Amino acid sequence: MRQQVRGRVLILEENRRSSGIVISLLIVVFLALFASHWHERQTVEQVEIAGATNLSIRQVQAIADVCLSKPRSNVELADVRMKVEQIPFVKKATVHFSGVRNITVDVLERIPVAYVVLPNGSLQMVDAEGTLLPPTRAVRAFNIPLLRCPNSLTNTTIRRAVQVLKCAEATLHADLFQSISEVVIDGDGSVIVLTDRLRWRLGRHEIERVSDAFADMNVFWSRTSGSRLAQNATEIDLRWRHHIVVRSGTSTVAA
Repeated sequence: MRQQVRGRVLILEENRRSSGIVISLLIVVFLALFASHWHERQTVEQVEIAGATNLSIRQVQAIADVCLSKPRSNVELADVRMKVEQIPFVKKATVHFSGVRNITVDVLERIPVAYVVLPNGSLQMVDAEGTLLPPTRAVRAFNIPLLRCPNSLTNTTIRRAVQVLKCAEATLHADLFQSISEVVIDGDGSVIVLTDRLRWRLGRHEIERVSDAFADMNVFWSRTSGSRLAQNATEIDLRWRHHIVVRSGTSTVAA
């Protein structure tokens, strides 16, 4: 008899626990649905833009500001991202909600690294991947060299010149790199670097060999920049590994 009573009590307790769990789950589901509905009804009050400079900030801001005062449910983040990435100076963008009423737009820009001379004689900017960029007043803040080819300017030529320029930036001492005014790709593919008063001959080597030539230039210039040899030089020939030929108006010296 006692066992029967105890069994009934246990069954009642289990039923109560089950009912409590079900009620708790229902409450959690209800609160989640309520919170989701509440979130979707909130309007966008602020848009934050990260990574954009004067090259793209105005265009990005104009696209992002369209989201202001809109309910979250009416904002298509993928659509905003697609429009931002259509801006010529934007390489990649991510758009996400950064709060209940905030949206953040993270931008990775295409930064100009040089000018190129087009076949019609006009100048156009190019980024580190060799992509031609449209004219902009903001580029005046950039001190960038000129990429030039005496013959036909092709995508391959542009990419090679940009590679040489990137290699120079990564390898040369800062003062040497900043002295570069032009990178010229001759018709046979050989590279000539022009500074304010010197011509560096790099030849037709692959980019790894060009890096070695720039490293040699660092050593040579750190040792001789204040000497008469360097002051009188008009051309520095870097076509041979660890062997530099310095030419002036009247003499040629191996270093």
